[in-house]
Amino acid sequence: MGRGPLGCDRNSMGTAVVGGMIFATILGIFLIPVMYCLVVWITARFKKNKAF
Repeated sequence: MGRGPLGCDRNSMGTAVVGGMIFATILGIFLIPVMYCLVVWITARFKKNKAF
């Protein structure tokens, strides 16, 4: 809701900030746990295949 001579700049900055927050939230909720499970699964497979 930027008004005045620099209102357009404020709208652009607000869009970038909100977009970044949404992206970081999606990354934190979905991608990081999936990557963690993938790493755990890969390390478990490598440990199972070792001949000790």
